[in-house]
Amino acid sequence: IVDELSTGIFAGSPLMGKATQYLLLRLKRNLVRCAKLLVLHIAGGRFEPVGSEVRFGDDGQIRAVVVDLTSGKKLKIRGMIDRVDACETEDGTYYRVIDYKSGSKTFQLENIYNKLDLQLVVYLDAAMQDKPGAKPAGMLYFNIREPRVSASAPMTKEEADAAVLERMKLDGLVLNDEEIVREMDKNYADGSAFLPVKVNKSGQIRVNSSMATMQQFQVLSSHVKRTLRQIGDGIAGGKIDI
Repeated sequence: IVDELSTGIFAGSPLMGKATQYLLLRLKRNLVRCAKLLVLHIAGGRFEPVGSEVRFGDDGQIRAVVVDLTSGKKLKIRGMIDRVDACETEDGTYYRVIDYKSGSKTFQLENIYNKLDLQLVVYLDAAMQDKPGAKPAGMLYFNIREPRVSASAPMTKEEADAAVLERMKLDGLVLNDEEIVREMDKNYADGSAFLPVKVNKSGQIRVNSSMATMQQFQVLSSHVKRTLRQIGDGIAGGKIDI
């Protein structure tokens, strides 16, 4: 596909030099890598995609996230979720949302606390709001940009590929529940190839993994809703500071 498109765009153009050819080579290499990782996200466990580019809002596939303001008015949040995955269990349906990123953005819990980054929490709430028995399993970024890796000594191609894949793991929070982690990645005990979950030598999840309990997910959701209410109250009151 890349070859066909580039031929149509650059045919006979002086821009099709060595530098452009190298960039196209990197693009093709990264597209293949991302495609393989997307397959791994699904084939690795029992979570299945229930939608991609899922719009929420008055004109979306699911309704808007509605926040009640102090004045009695309502703030409607709309947007689009790159991917929503779900897994049916005896305890209910667990949802994870994945946002694709092409930049250098990383998940930082303090950014949610400091009201700087509300996106993933809003996405997860939107995905679950109309589903009876819905429970959070994860909110994650998938950085599709080819990362750069450095090393203090020469690396083999296999070592370099492994280092790149390590940098392309999903970034965010997953539920601190071994059964749900296993539903996402049945091989997590050997070291997950795509989740932000770390294990010790005995295959147990380490405490420094990027995880949150069910209660902590609820606390994050409540915090973001309070933040949105404050923003909405400010807008309704004429506050337009940036």
